[in-house]
Amino acid sequence: LTLPSQQWEVATDCAGLRYVIPGLALAYMYAAMVYGRVLRRAAFLVVCGVFLILANGVRAFSIIFFDFVGLADGTDHRVFSYLVYGITIVFLAWIGTFWADDTTEEATPGLVRHHGSA
Repeated sequence: LTLPSQQWEVATDCAGLRYVIPGLALAYMYAAMVYGRVLRRAAFLVVCGVFLILANGVRAFSIIFFDFVGLADGTDHRVFSYLVYGITIVFLAWIGTFWADDTTEEATPGLVRHHGSA
């Protein structure tokens, strides 16, 4: 990426795949624990993939923009990257709770529930 004031190069350590792949791995573990249906797991992984790619774009743009205007210096971009990554993962986990399977009856198989007085 070339700007009038500088030329930017994406370092191997900061590439998008190093951001998206661990996020999808965490999303898969989350989906395996929360969702019983395969379709919900797959849909959650697709949503996570889209959000992670968008968040990576915001992260890359923000790092370049903040450095261009003089608000970031040196290792600030790593701290900002971890912050964006952490916020994205927490946000995706929160979104995932809305799709969670209702397992209240399945949570304790074999448990007999008595209604009323005994």
